[in-house]
Amino acid sequence: MMLIERLRALGVELTIEGDGLAFDAPEGVLSAELIEEMKAYRSELIAAIEHRDAPGMDPIGGVFCPFCRGDRFEDVYMGWRCVRCDRLAWWWLGESLVRFDVGDLKL
Repeated sequence: MMLIERLRALGVELTIEGDGLAFDAPEGVLSAELIEEMKAYRSELIAAIEHRDAPGMDPIGGVFCPFCRGDRFEDVYMGWRCVRCDRLAWWWLGESLVRFDVGDLKL
């Protein structure tokens, strides 16, 4: 599970404030190790939030999940999650949408 998905599962809300990353988390959820991991991947988390909050990111027709060939997606923090198999199928790399099964993003 990717870092941003783990944070979401723990109830951590991420936002951008100025040039920094801000978060709101339930008490006791963030361990020292998890905070260090968030610091290490700060720029990737900020990029994911910027894409999440950008307008006009609805899926387009003719795009299929590389794992199950599903054609319905949910817009999530870093890309598109397949509704059929519940896997991250596509992720944003800069302005490009990249198949997740061929990417090398490690969060």
